[in-house]
Amino acid sequence: MKLCIVTHKVATGDGQGRVNYEVAWEAIRRGHHVTLLASSVDLALQQHSQVDWISIPVKGYPLQLVREIAFSTQSAWWLNKHQKEFDLIKLNGAITSARGDVNAVHFVHSSWLRSPIVYQLSEPIKWLCLTKVALWNREGIKNCYNNAVIYGNITNCKVK
Repeated sequence: MKLCIVTHKVATGDGQGRVNYEVAWEAIRRGHHVTLLASSVDLALQQHSQVDWISIPVKGYPLQLVREIAFSTQSAWWLNKHQKEFDLIKLNGAITSARGDVNAVHFVHSSWLRSPIVYQLSEPIKWLCLTKVALWNREGIKNCYNNAVIYGNITNCKVK
């Protein structure tokens, strides 16, 4: 099977990136070929013979919002050209405007709200960030054939 995973990072030490890291290694273990559309990929995965990394560079953009839009645009352009090459395309939330087969949306924003960094932001900025992420994720869900929605915290996780 040829699997394509679309996400910003595929690496340990990053929540969503770690999930996709494990998915990629399990697919490899089962003999599948994996294409990673990402800005950053673990070195061992980059060098594996069953992996192709399509780099989506967004590092030079000044704001996270601009990096998200750039990633979405570049990945959609690439996927629209190559999607017929894959048996399965796995998206992650509102990562791209292209269609996928499965969309894993990790609703863990309540954990983010409890993090120390959030207290440095004003309430309107927190509301704006979370609202925008929620709206993008909703659009990402509509743009996919199947969805896995994960929400809650690590001790009380639910999957729909």
